[in-house]
Amino acid sequence: MDLTEVLRPGTNTVTVRVATPLRNRLRVTDGFPAQTSQPRQRYGLVGPVRLVPYRQGRISA
Repeated sequence: MDLTEVLRPGTNTVTVRVATPLRNRLRVTDGFPAQTSQPRQRYGLVGPVRLVPYRQGRISA
């Protein structure tokens, strides 16, 4: 994802939100007994996450 348009001079904070699959929620919710035997699904940011600049330049205000 290109973050060029949202980055500003100085310190920037990048927040990533990851939702869990519905099956993982149903495994622990009353009323869904068939789901408790299902394996937990992997989710989220699997593996390392890096911000890699594709070019360097000055940001001017």
